[in-house]
Amino acid sequence: MESIRTRTASHARQLAVLLAIAVPSPAPATELLEHAVHPMVTPTYEGSGQAVEPDVLWVPESWHGYEFWMVMTPYPCGDETHENPSLLASHDGQTWETPRSGGATAPAPLVPHHESCSNYTYSNSDPSIVLAGDTLSIYYFVTWWRGPGGGTTELRRIASVDGVHWTSGDSAAVLWSQPNYVLSPTIVHDDRGWKMWYVRTSSCGSHASQIRERTSVDGLNWPLENDHPVTVDGDHGSPFHLTVRRAGNDYVMLYVTYPADGDCGQAGTLYYAESPDGRTWHAQSSPALSPTLHPRDWDGMVIYRSTFVGRYPNISVWYSAYGDSTCLGCGGTRRGPVWRVGFTAIGNSWVTAVDPAAPVTGTRLHPARPNPFTGTSSMQFDLAEPGTVAIAVFDLVGRRVATLAEGSFGSGPHTVQWNGRDSGGETVAAGIYFVRLIDGAGSAQTDRVIVVR
Repeated sequence: MESIRTRTASHARQLAVLLAIAVPSPAPATELLEHAVHPMVTPTYEGSGQAVEPDVLWVPESWHGYEFWMVMTPYPCGDETHENPSLLASHDGQTWETPRSGGATAPAPLVPHHESCSNYTYSNSDPSIVLAGDTLSIYYFVTWWRGPGGGTTELRRIASVDGVHWTSGDSAAVLWSQPNYVLSPTIVHDDRGWKMWYVRTSSCGSHASQIRERTSVDGLNWPLENDHPVTVDGDHGSPFHLTVRRAGNDYVMLYVTYPADGDCGQAGTLYYAESPDGRTWHAQSSPALSPTLHPRDWDGMVIYRSTFVGRYPNISVWYSAYGDSTCLGCGGTRRGPVWRVGFTAIGNSWVTAVDPAAPVTGTRLHPARPNPFTGTSSMQFDLAEPGTVAIAVFDLVGRRVATLAEGSFGSGPHTVQWNGRDSGGETVAAGIYFVRLIDGAGSAQTDRVIVVR
């Protein structure tokens, strides 16, 4: 993560940012997302629970027992020797654990660091996770420090066929190497091949930071001649970290910027953009998420690299951030911020968005809103002709939790609500549930909802 600054400058700037908070500027009037009230619990191998730069993969049908896979790096109090790619897994995207399978547990971290925090020559950071066929791959950067303004950054990869047994990070091949400074690789594998986006810059205060795209035929060889700059419209500052996903025929990106007249130690703002080809991007004019500007909030000072599922306005986001809380790392000799990961969402990222203007040609179940939810969520369904409908809520093991509607309905739109309670009126536990609609013809449609407590 710190591959664009020297160690000394990094620690000095980080502390200066924490101690030099003046009167904050007004927050933007409109943002696409709401802030998470509290960060998630992210278990880390060194026990701090502090994590940064998450990348989440969602596999709806599950992969080796889990629907969600997260790679992140612990970053306790800014200690770069603990900033090593680590893996978590989840059934609901919010309750995380180290993945287990067949009595085995994934190593933690996946990529170790063998030097002390008081004297180190390299750092591991910026992981990206991608599933291609039966192989789960994690790409990451290794930055070698060669004095102020120097050094090299290497792209490496580890892989697994079950999420538990991994190729060795100590012997991972160097896929390509560039002079500092490059950061934040994000990898997509689809029917167009392998694509990687990353940020190239010259220094932490550079106004010439640039997002670039590089392609590969196999995910291992990334020729320099396949490297191209991308364009992002709008004047949102200098790009710093990013994540890209495929959405339909397009690509979607969340990227962090810092002020064009500032440096990367200043608070980052998260923006949302889309592209038909991965090179020409259109960014939303409003930020997706900004620091709250209340330093005591866990995410009040800096929004950092984020990851997501879906496509706005149906998108779920995991974002890293910090407020003004500090802690002592490196054996109590170095003070740094407390890094956490939070979750926020809008709409329903678990299903494909339906065009509300399309004519009703049959039975249609629309995405639940809001989702995730804490109180009540509404589900609209449309009928082209009058008929009978049954709508019920089921848990992950298929047990009926509640019945929302059962009977005859006229043609047109209808709405039902679920208050997060079971048929006996008891509040259900937080987690994933399924809303299933069955019409008179016996056809079924299912929506996935998340209850948050």
